[in-house]
This record gives sequence, structure tokens and C-alpha cells, in this order.
Amino acid sequence: MALCIVSCGIFQPELEKLLPEIGRELNCELEIGFVPPALHVDYKKLAEGIYLGLERFTGRNVLMLYGSMCHPDLPNMMKDVGALYLKAGNCIDAMVSPESKAEFEKKYGKLFYMTAGWLRYWRDIFQKGMGWDTIDARMNMGFYDQVIVLDSGIYEISDEELIEFYEFTQVPVDVEPITLDYFRGVLLGLCADALSRIGETECIPA
Repeated sequence: MALCIVSCGIFQPELEKLLPEIGRELNCELEIGFVPPALHVDYKKLAEGIYLGLERFTGRNVLMLYGSMCHPDLPNMMKDVGALYLKAGNCIDAMVSPESKAEFEKKYGKLFYMTAGWLRYWRDIFQKGMGWDTIDARMNMGFYDQVIVLDSGIYEISDEELIEFYEFTQVPVDVEPITLDYFRGVLLGLCADALSRIGETECIPA
């Protein structure tokens, strides 16, 4: 049994760790292609990136690691190609449970969440993609009490990166450690759902 995955590049560090063990658990070969991160700031570019990612797996069994809030037309886009996608609204909701988010918000107040991948690509997202300068960043981010970076331990987060993002937004930045257990459960459920729908059908070779 084989399954093909098209994913936002934000998830790449976590997926490279988790997918081999999920594949073994499901007795399934998992093949993945990554779409460049930061495209979600432009819906047209994101749609183009997703369809380009799907072309690699034309005629094969595909699921998408994008949330329902990543693109307003994602349900129709996925219906057209017969692909499943995350039930979570976005990458943050796929990484942490509602209960964990409630605990963080009780601790910090109004939060802006980032994964380590977001921190790694923040210039591509905010400066290049959204065209923000420091004034734009401070106006748009001033609504938040705190920025927290969810640290799964996969990517080493440096103090320099945190300071640079703080200087860009002027919102306090902190790191909160998380495990990959919740994300693993989300992935495992999505893969199992996809496999149950295709039954014994093998992926058609590209």
C-alpha cells in the first residue's frame, strides 16, 4: 500500500522525523513532496503551488497537509482532485491541541503562535510575502500580548532569531516546548482515513 503527500514546507522538519515511523506503523509506503512555505500570503500563488505539487503525483492516492483556513477554496480544490486534507484549520491547530492552546492563552493572554518553521521563514512570510516593514509589523502585531514559538525540539531555535523577530514586531517573544504526540495523532488519523478509502488500491506509478 502506498500513499502520496503534498505538504506545506512549514511542516518539513517534523514530517521528516514522523513519517518513517507512521509508514511502518501503517505498513504503508509514504512519499512526500513539499510546497514552498510563505505562499499562503497570496491565495493565487498558493493555489498554483498546490496544483504544481499535485502534478508530481498525478493519478496517485494523495492527501494534503494544508488546513481548511490556508486557502478559502481549499475544499473545492481538493474535491476536484479527490484528495483529503487536514481537518485542522491551520498548521498551529495541527500541532497543538485546543486544551494546550487554552493553557497557553491563560498564561500569556492574546497570542500569536509560530512554529519553528514560521520562525525560520518569517522574512519570507512577512517581509517578502506581505511586504511589511517594521512599522507595518508593529501596527499589525500590536494586537497581541505575546508571540510564542512552539518548540518540538526538531529545529534548534537560537536567541538571535528570537531577538530579530522581537525587534521586527516589538511584541515579546517566548518559546514553549511541545511534544510531537498531538501532531503525530493528527497525521496518523489522516493517513489511516486515506488508506481506508482506497482499500487495496495501489498508487499508480508516476
